[in-house]
Amino acid sequence: MDRNVVIMFMECIYMKKIILLILSFFVITNVKAIELPKKTDHETVVIYLFRGKDCSHCHDALTWFSENLTRYEEYIEVRSYEVYQNQDNSILASNVADKMGKVLDGIPYIIVGDSYDQVGFKVTDGEKIIKAALKEYENEKYNDLVLETLAGMSGVHYDTLEEALELEGLKKGQGNAVV
Repeated sequence: MDRNVVIMFMECIYMKKIILLILSFFVITNVKAIELPKKTDHETVVIYLFRGKDCSHCHDALTWFSENLTRYEEYIEVRSYEVYQNQDNSILASNVADKMGKVLDGIPYIIVGDSYDQVGFKVTDGEKIIKAALKEYENEKYNDLVLETLAGMSGVHYDTLEEALELEGLKKGQGNAVV
């Protein structure tokens, strides 16, 4: 092979590597982080997670929150209610869904304030849930519908995110998704 052809071939490979490096830099730096709201004097906003023991989508939600909420812990907390083994928690979930004008037809059931709820969880939902919680954090009229619904109920028990992870045999921060 001609020496000049080899040199041109090597230069071409080198240029491709440089271009890929530059493009990857732009992709990484252009990932939009969720903007943090201005600190207020009220408590954190609660993301309520009604889940079932050994439910795979519930595991996905728990793991996702454990990986991504550290940045927002001054604003958001997660409370997890196990509904398969605690009938009172199941009744609470149904009552909350009813107040939201919905029929609870699956889990995980996730609710924030009195304006956001969803059944099911995909990793792509996580950012939307955090945005809803941060919006509620800034809302001067924030209403915690689950807390309101809890009034007068007994036998209801929630776990912190860390407790729920432990009960499900999961580890905090498994995976690498970041918001």
